[in-house]
Amino acid sequence: MRRFTLLGLAYATAFRSFWIWLIQFFGNIALFILFALWLWIPDARWWQLACGVLAALGLLCGTFVLHGGTLNYLRDRSTGEHACLEKTFWRAFRHVLAIAIWLFVAWLVWAQAGRLDALSDQFPTFLRSELPVWLRRHVTLNALDDAYAICEFVLQWIVAPALLLPFALQAANSGFRGFGKKGFAAWAGTIRRVEYWIAVTIAAVVGVWASNWDLSWRPTGPGATLNAESVSLGLRLFAAYLLIVASWITTCSMLGSCAVRVAEPGGKPAA
Repeated sequence: MRRFTLLGLAYATAFRSFWIWLIQFFGNIALFILFALWLWIPDARWWQLACGVLAALGLLCGTFVLHGGTLNYLRDRSTGEHACLEKTFWRAFRHVLAIAIWLFVAWLVWAQAGRLDALSDQFPTFLRSELPVWLRRHVTLNALDDAYAICEFVLQWIVAPALLLPFALQAANSGFRGFGKKGFAAWAGTIRRVEYWIAVTIAAVVGVWASNWDLSWRPTGPGATLNAESVSLGLRLFAAYLLIVASWITTCSMLGSCAVRVAEPGGKPAA
């Protein structure tokens, strides 16, 4: 059971960080509203276009600071010492360019994993056609489709994020120094931990699969009126949003706990 002590500590740190929950809950909503307003900015004149570009940069910067500050705060909380919200978010603001570069590289890698979806119709059919006749009788196409979907989900939402996210913390906390020797040491120490992979798997199942299942559910029966469906949609959107926020905060806490355990002599995280 000692193996899972770190997992329990990470979740405890996450659920005790009340202010981070408020900041994440309202911060993402505020950014979404600002993004919707940004879409209404006209671009007929050069100065309007310039304002639109500046507003877009501001939105990106705000997004990087919101999530980078969350990573920094939960990392500092994992040390057992007091974490200052202002300092952790200011640290993320100072390292916003490093976070942006990490995000661009991470998006390129994640997008490559997402390309597997284009083969979801052809590959299971091809694989079944190549199986021996005696085995084909016992392996249905639906079973191969399900297996392919599971593999695709694991690669895109568990393996790729788990390998990429430790560098997000290093970039938010240490800037470009997080991509150096100590950053790679912290990355290696994080991905070696079984608890980390368990936390990322739980976050993927809850934040991606469960939230999608929640949104895809529809009320049925005689009571499925337009008003009932509208209320149901609102409640399901709220529930899915909470699941996503909870998954992200617990993952950030686990990242911080792992980084602190991969500490240099003297107790300072290797970051």
